[in-house]
Amino acid sequence: MVLRTLLFSAFLGLAACSSSETVELNAASKPAESGQKLYKKYCQSCHGKNGDAQRGNAADLTQSTFTEAQVRDVILNGNDKGMMGYKNLFETEAELDSLVQHVFTLRTK
Repeated sequence: MVLRTLLFSAFLGLAACSSSETVELNAASKPAESGQKLYKKYCQSCHGKNGDAQRGNAADLTQSTFTEAQVRDVILNGNDKGMMGYKNLFETEAELDSLVQHVFTLRTK
């Protein structure tokens, strides 16, 4: 009976540890979801769902070779091909980071 109680307690302790890790991983995935949502709301109309629509003068994001710094700069300041800057869109740096990371997920190279 004592052994059964010890094993049950150990099981509960391990379960408690693993559930806190799951919460942590879910919290870490929020920025990615945020980037995907921002992309859908502000970028998808020109760049398309997969980044390759090229509506107007929109770049094909699947073929982009821009660095992270270049992507950030274009998102914030726009470019001379008709893309407006979105400086005022982001409440936090983490939101911008999540959008930049999402743009990188669209690359096929």
